[in-house]
Amino acid sequence: MANFNLASLPPSIIHKILSKVATTNKVNDVRIFRLKCYQLGNPEAIYLRGMYEYFILHLLDEGREKNHLAGERGCLLAKYVYGMMNLAFSVDHRGLVHNYPVLLVNMLIGCIT
Repeated sequence: MANFNLASLPPSIIHKILSKVATTNKVNDVRIFRLKCYQLGNPEAIYLRGMYEYFILHLLDEGREKNHLAGERGCLLAKYVYGMMNLAFSVDHRGLVHNYPVLLVNMLIGCIT
């Protein structure tokens, strides 16, 4: 089998290859597409943004609001996730608080420590 090392190619060919590769940025195209979908109000794009804000950026309130909005606009997965979040957590003036009974939480803490 022949050796197809880039260093063995003439400089003009390397220049042509690099000029094509450098102008083709699929990741940036996908990012721009997702941003346009979000700006146009696509429910799935709003849901994905909400999940990103909630779990990656730890913006809990903003993420929950975006999931709620996506659910209202028809994204069934967002409705499900928002419902599960409401079952597991409640929001008060202190932030996100577990809905579990105090006895159960104390038992779980006892098992962990």
